[in-house]
Amino acid sequence: MKNTCTFFFALLFVLPVFSQINPADSTVQVIGYWNLHEKQTYKFTEETNQIKNGTDTVKSNKITYLVDVEILDSTANSYTIQWFYHDLQVLKSAEPVMDEILKLSDNMKMIFTTNEMGQYGGLVNWMELRDRQNNALDTVAKRFSNIPNFDKYVEGIKKQFST
Repeated sequence: MKNTCTFFFALLFVLPVFSQINPADSTVQVIGYWNLHEKQTYKFTEETNQIKNGTDTVKSNKITYLVDVEILDSTANSYTIQWFYHDLQVLKSAEPVMDEILKLSDNMKMIFTTNEMGQYGGLVNWMELRDRQNNALDTVAKRFSNIPNFDKYVEGIKKQFST
């Protein structure tokens, strides 16, 4: 199940994300003390640029989306948290196929558990997400069936969601 969650996050954030931290020490621990049904909305902007020969921008991608974080359940030693991804916008894109795969995460709910220190416990609704992603991937595969071996690529993604 951890592989499923890891892959899902990788799929969701296909474009690499860089921030202004020291890459040699990129660990961060955030402990949030939330109240039951507390809700926060965060806006994410991801931008990547591929540069050739140190000066020429070859590819440029930029997406934005909102995430509503809500505490569904709270105990003395755990939280059940829902992340609702919505309002995904592709502002700049060099890869239309990846845009379609990214759009699969729009209006998606992920429900997971953590311990009181914020350590990941597990994805509660992974079967629902698996089914949703499989159906959406089938639609994308039909749309891009003219791309050689794209169906094999889609099947590889589906395998990641199978357990």
